[in-house]
Order: sequence, then C-alpha cells, then structure tokens
Amino acid sequence: MAGLGDLRRRELEESCNILVPGLADVTCLDDPELPDGPMVRWSPDRVAQRVEEYVSQHRIETVYTFDAGGVSGHPNHADTATGVSRLLTNLEHRRRHGGGGGGGDRAAVAALTGFKLVTTTIVQKYAGVLDAALTNPAPAGHSSDPVFFSSAADVAAIWAAMRAHATQLVWFRRLYLVFSRYVYINTFIKIRA
Repeated sequence: MAGLGDLRRRELEESCNILVPGLADVTCLDDPELPDGPMVRWSPDRVAQRVEEYVSQHRIETVYTFDAGGVSGHPNHADTATGVSRLLTNLEHRRRHGGGGGGGDRAAVAALTGFKLVTTTIVQKYAGVLDAALTNPAPAGHSSDPVFFSSAADVAAIWAAMRAHATQLVWFRRLYLVFSRYVYINTFIKIRA
C-alpha cells in the first residue's frame, strides 16, 4: 500500500460506514502472503484459507467476489476470484466425501454460496448509466443470478464513500465515478463448484 497502510485502513472504514451506516465490522487483511500490488500474484490456496477463516468466524452465508477478469484486470482481483472459487470447490468436495464438516462454524461454512461480478468489455464498462438502461436484468441462462441497479441515493453514497477514500481518489477514478457502469449496475453470476 505504498506506506499508506494505516491511512488507507481508516479511509476504508470511513467509506464502508458511509455505504452501510453503523457498520462496525470492517476487516483489512495485513497478510505478508497477500501483499497489495499490480505486480504481485496471490496463492489461490492462501486466499481460500483466509476467506474460509473469515466466513467461519462471522457465519457468512454468501460471498461476492470478482470474476477472472477482475473488472480492471488487476491481478489481486483475479486471484481473489480464483481463491474464492477454490474455496467453494473444496467445500463441495468435503460435502460429497464427508470430509471436515465438523459442526458449528464449519457447518455454516459448508453452506456457503458465492457470486462473481461480471467483467464487461471496455466499451460497456465506460457506458455508465446508458449501459444500465440497456442491460437485461436477467441474462440468458442466469435468470436467478443477482443484478444490482443503483438508485440516485446509492450513486450519491458511492461518490461520498470514494471521497472518503481520498488516497484512492486519483484523477482517473474521478472519471470512473462518472462513466463506469459499476457505479450504476453490477451483474453477478453464481459460482458453480
């Protein structure tokens, strides 16, 4: 994080509280095996392990992540997608073969569902609100998968949250806030294990 770790952590907490007022549970990983950076690849097994720990601890039932394109091609995003998919595959294997089900928190993890955010073409990505107007809310073959449309209040909250994350709000992210479809619409597909 270019020496900005503590500041970015505080900004992220503030951003999350803008998006979900009263949210107290924001966790920033500080894992030497998962360093931030576009030149660093992450182990899918390590990502799967960390996600499983968090999901188990907080009894989370659904995880939303990136797809293999990582929206922007960022390798950390793509590796997160691979790690979450690996976790879901491992959980399915345990369910089928009776391994490691345990009870308590492990049983909650066994029921985990995952969805991946669809990476679009560059034209579609920067078509912004126009793309939201043209997007089919039930893509062919994925009628039960979630599509989230932002209201005007949601867009205002997204902009405010990004302003709170000032070290990330460089000039091109200001353009992103105006033109990116991901501010206005997000399409997810269920991860099949």
